[in-house]
Amino acid sequence: MRIITSPHLIVTLKFVTHCTLANFGGLFYAIVVLKTESIYPSIAFHMVMNLGMVLNGWIN
Repeated sequence: MRIITSPHLIVTLKFVTHCTLANFGGLFYAIVVLKTESIYPSIAFHMVMNLGMVLNGWIN
């Protein structure tokens, strides 16, 4: 049985690379929230990104 703690860790990147990309992603989402004054565009974009990773086969 395989236990997955985070779907983001499935992507086969080195830990430092993953952390760096996650930091830039967080900054991007923060900027989107501040510019739009709403959390909903960030939630929608995050769902689209996750769907893209699933369809690419990065996350199963």
